[in-house]
Amino acid sequence: MIIDGKKIALSIREKVGKEIKNLSRPLTITHFIGTEDPAVLSFVRIKQKVGSELRVNIEKVDVTQFDTAQLIQEIKNRENKTDGIILQFPLPKGIDVKEVRNAIPTLLDIDSISDVAMSNFERGVSEILPPVAGSIKEIIDEYKIEVKGKKVLIIGAGL
Repeated sequence: MIIDGKKIALSIREKVGKEIKNLSRPLTITHFIGTEDPAVLSFVRIKQKVGSELRVNIEKVDVTQFDTAQLIQEIKNRENKTDGIILQFPLPKGIDVKEVRNAIPTLLDIDSISDVAMSNFERGVSEILPPVAGSIKEIIDEYKIEVKGKKVLIIGAGL
């Protein structure tokens, strides 16, 4: 079986696009970026492009000069002004990654990186699936793959 990830991604974009179109206001996602690595910035541009296609406003916040307290404060300042938060890794040296990721409110934690979000996912009560888990679920659903009784191992860099 050959899995067509691009086809699945286009289907998801179409579905999400229709849902967003029916909302009473545009969505905003805050994207905290703490690196100047060209490979990471290329990934950031892809997220920006998809957001634009879906008519989601992506607010990029450069945190390359922030310390832990400043970054946490900036997250708190945005809590009521955004529909989601993406914390782009890597963060600048000296930032306490665990403290910062746990400052993200669970319902704004798009990548499910806080301890609470991860715990909710592990207990099966998460409202937002982590990206890899969500992608795998989409593949399983699309191709009607039976997983009951099977063992699966997924290896990734993750946190």
